[in-house]
Amino acid sequence: MPNLLHISPNLKLSKSITTLAKSVTYLAKSVTTVAKSVCKIAKSVTNLAKSVTNITKSVTTLAKSVSNLAKSATVLSKSVTNLAKLVAIVLL
Repeated sequence: MPNLLHISPNLKLSKSITTLAKSVTYLAKSVTTVAKSVCKIAKSVTNLAKSVTNITKSVTTLAKSVSNLAKSATVLSKSVTNLAKLVAIVLL
């Protein structure tokens, strides 16, 4: 008959190793899940940075357009003033 004192510690050790292996597997899955989440966050941050860059470019373009519009308005104002002077000369 086998010695039960020797079997019992081996059985406990085997169960402990199995439990440890399950815990390590669970930990590995958790680390993988966290890594995937970090990758998704990194992609989102990259997309946000691209969006901010595009918005900055659009605002710059808009500012240039407004500046050009202001210049055109100045030229138009001068032209209207000159036209008014010519009309005044003709009427006098």
